[in-house]
Amino acid sequence: MLFTKAFLASLAMASSAYGQSTVSSASSASSASKTSTASAAASSSALAVCSSTLTASSQADLDTISSCSTFKGDIILASPITAAAINGVQAITGSLSVVNITTLTSLSAPQLGNVSDTVDLRILEALTEVNFPSLTQASTLNLVTMNKISTINFAAGVSSLDTLVVSDTSLTSISGVNPTKLTTLNINNNKYLTALNFSLTYVYELDISSTANSVSINLPKLTSAHNATFRDASSINIANVSLVNSTLSFVNTTVKNIQLPKLTDIEGSLAIVSNSQLTNISFPLLTVIGGGFQIANNSKLASFSGFPLLETVGGAIDFVGDFDNATLPELSTVRGGVTVDSSSEDFNCSSWNALQSANGIRGDSYVCKAATVSTSVAIASTATASSNSKTSSAASATATGESSSSSSSKNGAVGSYGLESSLFGAIALFVLQFI
Repeated sequence: MLFTKAFLASLAMASSAYGQSTVSSASSASSASKTSTASAAASSSALAVCSSTLTASSQADLDTISSCSTFKGDIILASPITAAAINGVQAITGSLSVVNITTLTSLSAPQLGNVSDTVDLRILEALTEVNFPSLTQASTLNLVTMNKISTINFAAGVSSLDTLVVSDTSLTSISGVNPTKLTTLNINNNKYLTALNFSLTYVYELDISSTANSVSINLPKLTSAHNATFRDASSINIANVSLVNSTLSFVNTTVKNIQLPKLTDIEGSLAIVSNSQLTNISFPLLTVIGGGFQIANNSKLASFSGFPLLETVGGAIDFVGDFDNATLPELSTVRGGVTVDSSSEDFNCSSWNALQSANGIRGDSYVCKAATVSTSVAIASTATASSNSKTSSAASATATGESSSSSSSKNGAVGSYGLESSLFGAIALFVLQFI
């Protein structure tokens, strides 16, 4: 009997302990479940904050994403924000758009290193300070219409970039932007720029224009480009360029020298126009120009002799100016027409007349003019005309009568080269009347 009571008491105690343990376990499980739910809710909330399109019109709006190391979406700044600091964000998988905000005076993103799409800063008339000390990568960088800012801090160096556009700013230099390749480099209407230095090796579209006339352009590592246009510069260094896939232009500069010692091929056109201080052109290895070739209105350029190996021009040639020498010693084929027009009394058309006689000009016209003599040939027809300012009116009338007559040649064209050929033609017509 005593054993039975002792056993029952022991059993009761064990049952009580088990009950307490079960309650405790259930309580712990419930607490853990609540903690997990709260954590998931917090995570979901953070995900929503860090992956959307944020339109921020105040600093408080920007502070909501300060815990996001990566923001998955676009960040758009809007009025009436006055000072914007994008703190904490290290990467943006979309774009950073800051456009047409008249109230914004300063913009910074201290930790931002990577923008997958575009950093678009445009029409920011009040902006005086931009600070991106960590930025190294973006697809496109637009700096457009910012008339109160003179410098931008890219301290880490933007080394990965596809497109750079700098237009209508008061920047005095562009530093900290050092990609090796670009699809587009467009710098225009920046009147206070004095120097442009880039480490580019390749650019597809290059256009530098409407800058201060004293700007120096230094691209010492550039080896090839698709299109390249230089305007309004005082010096240009592209000495390592060996290939231009399309067009190369130098327009309205104050450079004294244009030198491309390694350039062998321009697949498009070459234009050297209205460079007021230009005295020297040197393209010692250039053999082919695939398109047109224009040298015009370079008031101090007396000679075009800097093309010693040029053999072929795929388009037309247009040379206009006060030059003494426009000889291209190796030129054998011009697939377009030719116009050579010099106001110099020391210039003569002999080398060009020889090229025409050798059927080297394949276009529809050939015109060569010096101060006293001109030659004009309509290659597509048999009618030709030649005039000499020293010829008397009677001789001119004879030449005119000859040019209206029908003739033929092995090349399907007749060229009249000065007074002598006109007189010989007139004599021949006279003799034929009696045969």
